[in-house]
Amino acid sequence: MKKKTMGLFLTVVLTVLVALSGCSAGDSTESAAESIPETTETETTEAETTVEETESTEETVEETAETVSDEEIELEGAANMEDAPEITLGTKILGHLESSSSGDIKWYCFTTNSASGTAYDLAIGKDSSKITVSIYDERSNELLSQETESGGLTTYITLDSLEPGTRYYLRLSVGSYQSKEYSVSIDAADVSGTSSDISDAESTADTVSTVRATESDLDVETEDASTEIRLGTNQDDAILMPLETVIRCELDANYSWCRFTTSDNVDADYQITIIHKGLSNYPLYAVLCDEYGTELASGSADTDGLAVTFSCGTLSPNTTYYIRLISNNGPYHIYSVSIAVIVRDLNSTTSGIATSNNGGIVQTTDEIATNQDDAILISTGEKYESSTQESYCYYAFTASVSGEYMITMTDKSTEYGLTGRLYDKYGTELASGKADTDGMAATFSYTELVENETYYVRFDSHNGPYHPFDINYSFIIRGPETVEETEEEELIFSTPYEINATQVQFVINSAEFIDEEAAKEAVEPVAEALLAYPEHSILIAGTTATDGTQESCVKLSERRAAAVKNLLVKEFGVPESQIETIGLGYEADPFERGQDREVEGDLTSKFVESEGKKNRRVVIMDIDSEIAQEILAANG
Repeated sequence: MKKKTMGLFLTVVLTVLVALSGCSAGDSTESAAESIPETTETETTEAETTVEETESTEETVEETAETVSDEEIELEGAANMEDAPEITLGTKILGHLESSSSGDIKWYCFTTNSASGTAYDLAIGKDSSKITVSIYDERSNELLSQETESGGLTTYITLDSLEPGTRYYLRLSVGSYQSKEYSVSIDAADVSGTSSDISDAESTADTVSTVRATESDLDVETEDASTEIRLGTNQDDAILMPLETVIRCELDANYSWCRFTTSDNVDADYQITIIHKGLSNYPLYAVLCDEYGTELASGSADTDGLAVTFSCGTLSPNTTYYIRLISNNGPYHIYSVSIAVIVRDLNSTTSGIATSNNGGIVQTTDEIATNQDDAILISTGEKYESSTQESYCYYAFTASVSGEYMITMTDKSTEYGLTGRLYDKYGTELASGKADTDGMAATFSYTELVENETYYVRFDSHNGPYHPFDINYSFIIRGPETVEETEEEELIFSTPYEINATQVQFVINSAEFIDEEAAKEAVEPVAEALLAYPEHSILIAGTTATDGTQESCVKLSERRAAAVKNLLVKEFGVPESQIETIGLGYEADPFERGQDREVEGDLTSKFVESEGKKNRRVVIMDIDSEIAQEILAANG
C-alpha cells in the first residue's frame, strides 16, 4: 500500500480570496468584472470536472444525501446494518453522532471494486476523537475494530483483505454523552483499477491538502500587521497559512490546527516561531505533523510573551504539513489565549526592495505590550519613560545600519531593580543588563545588529514575573556613533511602508473598499505622519499579483492607489498636493514579491494564491527618496 495514494479521495478547494490589488485574467477590461467569477481559468476548469464527479456520485447514494460542496456529501448513517446507506468509493461523507446516555451508532456500507488484491484506505476525520470504527462482512462477522486518534488527527486504517466486488459494512460508535462530528472516506490504495476517477493532479500539494475551509476563511497578515483568525479544531479542517506570514488568533478549544504547503525548493529547511501572547500559568505547545499524523517536531513557548523558534528540519517540497497548537493544563481545563505563529523557509531567496508595515512611524510608550508580537515600536536615539505593573514590557526597533547598538536604562523605582534583554525576531537572546535600585543608569550592547532587521527589548523586575509591582523606568537605544545623519534619516518613511491585502481589501476588479472602516484604520498612521510633517510629500504605488495582463493590472493598481489617496484626503484632511499615485501592476514592481507562480516568471504555470496575497498592496514612500524617484523616472 502506497501512503501517497491516501490523497486520492481529497480534491481542491477552489476559492480565491477577494484581496487588495489582485488582478485576475478578468481584469483586462472593467466591463467584464461583473460577470467573471473569483477563480482563475485553470481553477474553473477543475471546478467543472469536480462538479461532474460529484453529480455522478450523488446518483449512487440515497435521497438522504445532501451536497455540501463539490467534494463532500452530508449523509447520516442508519441505526442498523440492514438500512445502511451506501458510500461510493472516493467520496467523503459528513455525519454526526448524537449525545445520549446510551451513546450512538451509525451504519454505512460500501462495495469493493472488481480488481482482486486491491487494498483500501479508510479515513476518519474532523472531531472524531474516540469513535470506534468496526468493519463487518455480509454475514455480520467482525473483521476489524479500532478507536480513532485523539487531538483532531485524521485516523487512517488500511483494509487489505477484502474480496473484490463484495459489500462490506462500516459501523461508527461512541460512548454515553458524547457528540461527534465526523468525516469518513474509503478509497482504493492503488490508483490502477480503482473506482475513483481522480486525475494525476492528486500529486500536487493543493490536491493532497484539501480541507473544507476556503482561502477566504483565512485572514492572514505579514509581520507587524494586526488581525485575527480562527483555526480549525482538527487536522481535517486545518486552516491554510502562507509561508513567511504571521497569523494571530485565539486558542479556545482542546486543539487548534493550521497547515502550510512547502515551496518547490528541494531539501529546504523550515522553522516555526510561536509566541504566547496571553498572561497565564500554562505554556503554548506546537507540534508539527505530516498528513498521516506522524509527529515530526515540536516546541513550547512560555508565558513571558517571548518568541520561541524550533526547527522542522528538511521537509519535502510541494507538500502540506500540519501544526497542532494547544495551551492548557490538559483537555479539561480550556481557556482562551492569544497566540502568533509564523513558518519560515530558510532557503528562500527574495529580490527587490524590502518594505515594512511600520514605515518608521514612531509610536509612544503610552501603551504597554506584554509579548513580543505586540511590541511597541520606538526610534533609536530618543529617550523614553514608562511605568507599569505588568510582568513584562516589550519594545521593538529597526536597525538603520549594521553595527553596535547600546541600550541604556534607569530604574526609577526603589524596590527591586530592572532587567533589560535584547532579542532577535526568533526569540534568541543577544544581550542583557541590569539596573540597580540606586538610580544609576546601566548600559549593555550588542555589536552585530543587521541593517533593516527588527529587534526587541524586554524589561522586567528583578522580583520575577509572578510578583509584579509598579515599575518606573527610562531607556534610550543608541546606534553606531560614527553614523552621520543623512537625508534619508530625515524622511518620514525611511523604509517604504506597505499596506497589503490583509489590511485593506477591495471588491474584485474594483477600487471599492470591502470594509471602509477597516481601511481607515489601516491608513490612519500614514495620515498622522503626513499631518505632522506637512512639508513632506509621498508617492503611493499600487502593485498586483502576477495574474492577468500587465496593462490591465497597471490600471487596476492605479485606481486602488488613488482610492487610498482619496481616503487620506477626504477622511483625514491630508492636503491632496502632498500625495502622488502610480500603478505598477506586477512587471514594474521593484519590491520584494511572493512567488505567486509555480514556475517563477512563467505566466502559464499554476497560480499560487497564498503567495499572490503578498503582492496585492500599496506601498507608501517619501517622494524625495531614491526609490520613489527611480519609480517615477521608469514609469513616467
